Amino acid sequence: MRAADYEDALLQHLHHQFSNHLFSVAGTEDGRQHKIYGRYSRVLRQIDAAVYCRGKSSPILMADAKRYRKPIDVKDVECFIGMVNDVGADIGLLVAPRPFTPAAQRRAQAADMVLKIMTIDEATNYRWLPLARQLYPWDWAYHNDLALALRRILEKVDIGLVIEALGDVPFEEWEAYVRYALSYHREEAVSLLETVAQAHYYSGWRFNAIRLLQEAELLRSEFREQLEQHEEDPETLLLLRGEL
Repeated sequence: MRAADYEDALLQHLHHQFSNHLFSVAGTEDGRQHKIYGRYSRVLRQIDAAVYCRGKSSPILMADAKRYRKPIDVKDVECFIGMVNDVGADIGLLVAPRPFTPAAQRRAQAADMVLKIMTIDEATNYRWLPLARQLYPWDWAYHNDLALALRRILEKVDIGLVIEALGDVPFEEWEAYVRYALSYHREEAVSLLETVAQAHYYSGWRFNAIRLLQEAELLRSEFREQLEQHEEDPETLLLLRGEL
Protein backbone atom coordinates (compact mmCIF):
# COMPACT_ATOMS: atom_id res chain seq x y z
CA MET A 1 0.00 0.00 0.00
CA ARG A 2 1.32 3.44 -0.96
CA ALA A 3 1.89 6.04 1.76
CA ALA A 4 -0.83 8.25 0.23
CA ASP A 5 -3.33 5.38 0.38
CA TYR A 6 -2.42 4.69 4.00
CA GLU A 7 -3.02 8.36 4.83
CA ASP A 8 -6.37 8.23 3.05
CA ALA A 9 -7.34 5.15 5.07
CA LEU A 10 -6.75 7.09 8.29
CA LEU A 11 -8.85 9.98 6.97
CA GLN A 12 -11.74 7.65 6.06
CA HIS A 13 -11.53 5.99 9.47
CA LEU A 14 -11.81 9.38 11.19
CA HIS A 15 -14.74 10.34 8.95
CA HIS A 16 -16.44 7.22 10.31
CA GLN A 17 -15.46 7.79 13.95
CA PHE A 18 -16.57 11.44 13.96
CA SER A 19 -19.65 11.07 11.81
CA ASN A 20 -22.20 13.14 13.70
CA HIS A 21 -23.14 16.78 13.11
CA LEU A 22 -20.96 18.08 15.97
CA PHE A 23 -17.71 17.46 14.10
CA SER A 24 -16.09 17.95 10.72
CA VAL A 25 -13.09 16.03 9.40
CA ALA A 26 -10.58 17.43 6.90
CA GLY A 27 -7.62 15.99 5.03
CA THR A 28 -6.32 15.42 1.52
CA GLU A 29 -9.37 14.78 -0.66
CA ASP A 30 -9.75 15.02 -4.44
CA GLY A 31 -6.09 15.98 -4.65
CA ARG A 32 -6.49 19.01 -2.38
CA GLN A 33 -4.31 19.02 0.72
CA HIS A 34 -5.55 20.31 4.06
CA LYS A 35 -3.24 22.93 5.57
CA ILE A 36 -3.28 24.83 8.86
CA TYR A 37 -1.38 28.01 9.59
CA GLY A 38 1.22 27.38 12.29
CA ARG A 39 0.98 29.53 15.41
CA TYR A 40 4.74 29.66 15.88
CA SER A 41 6.20 28.72 12.50
CA ARG A 42 3.83 31.15 10.74
CA VAL A 43 3.72 28.94 7.67
CA LEU A 44 1.03 26.61 6.32
CA ARG A 45 1.44 23.06 7.65
CA GLN A 46 0.09 20.17 5.59
CA ILE A 47 -2.01 17.86 7.78
CA ASP A 48 -2.94 14.24 7.02
CA ALA A 49 -6.20 14.55 8.94
CA ALA A 50 -7.78 16.99 11.38
CA VAL A 51 -11.02 16.88 13.37
CA TYR A 52 -12.84 20.09 14.22
CA CYS A 53 -15.78 20.96 16.42
CA ARG A 54 -18.29 22.66 14.16
CA GLY A 55 -17.72 26.40 14.11
CA LYS A 56 -14.18 26.23 15.53
CA SER A 57 -11.06 27.16 13.57
CA SER A 58 -8.54 25.12 15.57
CA PRO A 59 -8.66 21.32 15.43
CA ILE A 60 -9.47 19.26 18.49
CA LEU A 61 -7.46 16.42 16.97
CA MET A 62 -4.58 16.30 14.52
CA ALA A 63 -3.67 12.91 13.07
CA ASP A 64 -0.65 11.77 11.10
CA ALA A 65 -0.14 8.45 9.29
CA LYS A 66 3.38 7.06 8.98
CA ARG A 67 3.60 4.21 6.46
CA TYR A 68 7.08 3.19 7.63
CA ARG A 69 8.69 -0.23 7.21
CA LYS A 70 10.50 0.16 10.53
CA PRO A 71 9.09 0.98 14.00
CA ILE A 72 8.39 4.64 14.74
CA ASP A 73 11.18 6.05 16.93
CA VAL A 74 11.36 8.88 19.44
CA LYS A 75 12.60 11.35 16.80
CA ASP A 76 9.40 10.89 14.79
CA VAL A 77 7.31 11.42 17.91
CA GLU A 78 9.26 14.56 18.82
CA CYS A 79 8.62 15.96 15.34
CA PHE A 80 4.93 15.12 15.62
CA ILE A 81 4.61 16.74 19.05
CA GLY A 82 6.05 19.95 17.65
CA MET A 83 3.58 19.97 14.78
CA VAL A 84 0.58 19.32 17.05
CA ASN A 85 1.68 22.22 19.22
CA ASP A 86 2.21 24.48 16.20
CA VAL A 87 -1.31 23.96 14.78
CA GLY A 88 -2.94 24.25 18.21
CA ALA A 89 -4.63 20.84 18.30
CA ASP A 90 -5.88 19.51 21.64
CA ILE A 91 -5.06 15.88 20.82
CA GLY A 92 -2.37 14.33 18.64
CA LEU A 93 -2.89 10.90 17.06
CA LEU A 94 0.07 9.21 15.39
CA VAL A 95 -0.71 6.07 13.40
CA ALA A 96 1.64 3.46 11.92
CA PRO A 97 1.43 -0.16 10.72
CA ARG A 98 4.29 -1.34 12.94
CA PRO A 99 4.87 -1.12 16.72
CA PHE A 100 6.43 1.98 18.24
CA THR A 101 9.78 1.80 20.02
CA PRO A 102 9.69 1.95 23.85
CA ALA A 103 11.36 5.38 23.76
CA ALA A 104 8.70 6.65 21.35
CA GLN A 105 5.94 5.34 23.63
CA ARG A 106 7.43 6.99 26.71
CA ARG A 107 7.86 10.32 24.92
CA ALA A 108 4.30 10.24 23.57
CA GLN A 109 2.89 9.40 27.00
CA ALA A 110 4.72 12.34 28.59
CA ALA A 111 3.17 14.69 26.01
CA ASP A 112 -0.34 13.10 26.14
CA MET A 113 -0.06 12.00 22.52
CA VAL A 114 -1.96 8.94 21.27
CA LEU A 115 -0.07 6.22 19.37
CA LYS A 116 -2.08 3.66 17.44
CA ILE A 117 -1.20 0.71 15.23
CA MET A 118 -3.30 0.59 12.07
CA THR A 119 -2.38 -2.55 10.16
CA ILE A 120 -2.28 -2.61 6.37
CA ASP A 121 -5.25 -4.99 6.47
CA GLU A 122 -7.28 -2.52 8.55
CA ALA A 123 -6.23 0.35 6.31
CA THR A 124 -7.36 -1.57 3.24
CA ASN A 125 -10.81 -2.04 4.79
CA TYR A 126 -11.08 1.63 5.74
CA ARG A 127 -10.51 2.68 2.14
CA TRP A 128 -13.85 1.03 1.27
CA LEU A 129 -15.75 3.20 3.75
CA PRO A 130 -16.66 5.95 1.21
CA LEU A 131 -18.47 3.40 -0.97
CA ALA A 132 -20.14 1.90 2.11
CA ARG A 133 -21.42 5.38 3.02
CA GLN A 134 -22.62 5.82 -0.55
CA LEU A 135 -24.56 2.55 -0.50
CA TYR A 136 -26.38 3.32 2.74
CA PRO A 137 -25.79 6.86 4.05
CA TRP A 138 -28.53 6.85 6.69
CA ASP A 139 -26.88 4.62 9.32
CA TRP A 140 -23.13 4.59 9.88
CA ALA A 141 -23.14 1.83 12.49
CA TYR A 142 -22.53 -0.97 9.98
CA HIS A 143 -20.31 0.80 7.46
CA ASN A 144 -17.20 -1.11 8.59
CA ASP A 145 -19.05 -4.38 7.93
CA LEU A 146 -20.17 -3.17 4.51
CA ALA A 147 -16.63 -2.00 3.72
CA LEU A 148 -15.21 -5.43 4.55
CA ALA A 149 -17.88 -7.16 2.44
CA LEU A 150 -17.17 -4.80 -0.48
CA ARG A 151 -13.47 -5.56 -0.28
CA ARG A 152 -14.06 -9.30 -0.13
CA ILE A 153 -16.38 -9.44 -3.12
CA LEU A 154 -13.87 -7.47 -5.19
CA GLU A 155 -11.07 -9.83 -4.14
CA LYS A 156 -13.27 -12.79 -5.19
CA VAL A 157 -12.74 -14.67 -1.94
CA ASP A 158 -14.93 -17.59 -0.89
CA ILE A 159 -18.53 -16.35 -0.86
CA GLY A 160 -18.89 -17.66 2.69
CA LEU A 161 -16.47 -14.95 3.83
CA VAL A 162 -18.64 -12.29 2.18
CA ILE A 163 -21.70 -13.67 3.95
CA GLU A 164 -19.72 -13.72 7.21
CA ALA A 165 -18.85 -10.01 6.81
CA LEU A 166 -22.55 -9.24 6.33
CA GLY A 167 -23.64 -11.44 9.24
CA ASP A 168 -24.67 -8.62 11.61
CA VAL A 169 -25.85 -6.14 8.97
CA PRO A 170 -29.58 -5.20 9.07
CA PHE A 171 -31.69 -6.07 6.06
CA GLU A 172 -31.90 -2.57 4.52
CA GLU A 173 -28.10 -2.25 4.42
CA TRP A 174 -27.79 -5.85 3.21
CA GLU A 175 -30.20 -5.25 0.34
CA ALA A 176 -28.36 -2.06 -0.69
CA TYR A 177 -25.13 -4.06 -0.77
CA VAL A 178 -26.67 -6.88 -2.80
CA ARG A 179 -28.17 -4.50 -5.37
CA TYR A 180 -24.74 -2.90 -5.82
CA ALA A 181 -23.13 -6.33 -6.17
CA LEU A 182 -25.72 -7.41 -8.74
CA SER A 183 -24.79 -4.38 -10.83
CA TYR A 184 -21.00 -4.65 -10.59
CA HIS A 185 -20.16 -8.19 -9.42
CA ARG A 186 -23.08 -10.22 -10.76
CA GLU A 187 -21.56 -13.69 -10.63
CA GLU A 188 -20.50 -13.29 -7.00
CA ALA A 189 -23.82 -11.66 -6.05
CA VAL A 190 -25.80 -14.56 -7.54
CA SER A 191 -23.62 -17.03 -5.63
CA LEU A 192 -24.26 -15.07 -2.42
CA LEU A 193 -28.04 -14.97 -2.96
CA GLU A 194 -28.25 -18.64 -3.89
CA THR A 195 -26.30 -19.59 -0.76
CA VAL A 196 -28.60 -17.50 1.45
CA ALA A 197 -31.73 -18.79 -0.33
CA GLN A 198 -30.64 -22.36 0.21
CA ALA A 199 -28.98 -22.38 3.60
CA HIS A 200 -29.88 -19.38 5.79
CA TYR A 201 -31.50 -20.42 9.07
CA TYR A 202 -34.03 -17.56 9.01
CA SER A 203 -36.91 -17.79 6.52
CA GLY A 204 -37.10 -14.01 6.05
CA TRP A 205 -33.56 -13.90 4.66
CA ARG A 206 -34.26 -16.89 2.38
CA PHE A 207 -37.44 -15.18 1.15
CA ASN A 208 -35.66 -11.94 0.32
CA ALA A 209 -32.74 -13.66 -1.38
CA ILE A 210 -35.19 -15.48 -3.64
CA ARG A 211 -37.14 -12.27 -4.25
CA LEU A 212 -34.00 -10.43 -5.33
CA LEU A 213 -33.03 -13.27 -7.67
CA GLN A 214 -36.50 -13.17 -9.19
CA GLU A 215 -36.47 -9.40 -9.61
CA ALA A 216 -33.12 -9.64 -11.42
CA GLU A 217 -34.46 -12.57 -13.51
CA LEU A 218 -31.61 -14.71 -12.23
CA LEU A 219 -33.51 -17.47 -10.44
CA ARG A 220 -32.67 -20.63 -12.40
CA SER A 221 -35.60 -23.03 -12.89
CA GLU A 222 -33.64 -26.07 -11.68
CA PHE A 223 -32.54 -24.14 -8.59
CA ARG A 224 -36.14 -23.05 -7.95
CA GLU A 225 -37.26 -26.69 -8.07
CA GLN A 226 -34.47 -27.68 -5.70
CA LEU A 227 -35.52 -24.98 -3.23
CA GLU A 228 -39.18 -26.02 -3.42
CA GLN A 229 -38.28 -29.56 -2.39
CA HIS A 230 -36.62 -28.43 0.86
CA GLU A 231 -38.34 -25.16 1.81
CA GLU A 232 -40.72 -25.40 4.79
CA ASP A 233 -41.80 -21.77 5.19
CA PRO A 234 -45.30 -21.33 3.67
CA GLU A 235 -44.75 -17.76 2.45
CA THR A 236 -41.43 -18.60 0.82
CA LEU A 237 -43.05 -21.57 -0.91
CA LEU A 238 -45.76 -19.30 -2.31
CA LEU A 239 -43.05 -16.99 -3.65
CA LEU A 240 -41.23 -19.89 -5.29
CA ARG A 241 -44.46 -21.08 -6.92
CA GLY A 242 -45.27 -17.61 -8.22
CA GLU A 243 -48.41 -17.35 -6.08
CA LEU A 244 -47.55 -14.06 -4.33
